[in-house]
Amino acid sequence: MSLEPLLAAPWHIQLHAAAAMSAFVLGCVQFLAPKGTLPHRTIGPIWVVLMAIVTITAVFIVHPRPEGAPITAHFTFIHYIFIPLTTSGLIYGLFRIAQGGKSLKRHGKTFAGLFAGGLIIAGLFSFIPGRIMHDVVFNKRLSGSSEFYVAPYLYFLPGAKPPEREIGREPASEETEKGAPKDSDASRS
Repeated sequence: MSLEPLLAAPWHIQLHAAAAMSAFVLGCVQFLAPKGTLPHRTIGPIWVVLMAIVTITAVFIVHPRPEGAPITAHFTFIHYIFIPLTTSGLIYGLFRIAQGGKSLKRHGKTFAGLFAGGLIIAGLFSFIPGRIMHDVVFNKRLSGSSEFYVAPYLYFLPGAKPPEREIGREPASEETEKGAPKDSDASRS
C-alpha cells in the first residue's frame, strides 16, 4: 500500500477521498452509538457535511474528453448513478429530520441506505483497476495501461474510460523484473 498515487492527485480528489473515508468512519460510529444522544446529534451533521463534500467534489473528478465530445463524456457511470442518488438521499434525510415526529425515525433508514450506496458500493467501485484507490491499495501502476485494465465493461457510457495519469513512480527495468540483480547487489559480489 502506498499513498503516493493519492498524494500526487489533484487537491479535489484528495479532499474527496479524505471526506469519504471520514464519512465512512463516522457512519460506522453512528450505527454503533445509541440513537438520539448528544454524540449522535453532533456526529450526524458532521457526517452530512462530509457526504455533501464527497458529492460536490465528485462532480469535479472528470476524465479528459476527446475534442468535440459532449461534456457528459467527462463522467463515468459512477458519476451518473451515485451523484444524483447521494444528493437526493441527503436532501430527503434532512427533510425527514426537519419534519420531526414519526418522520424523524425514518431518517435513519434513508441515511443507512445512503451509507450503503454512497459510501460502500460507490467506494468499492473506486478500487477498480485504473482508478487511484486501486493504485493506492495494491501499489500498482495500472492506470495508464489498457492491457491491465480488467473491467472495461463497467465503463459503458460514451467517452468513459480509465484516466491516463502519471503517478510519479518510475517503472522497474526489465532486468529487475526478471530477477536479475540490481546494481547495488552486483557491487557486493
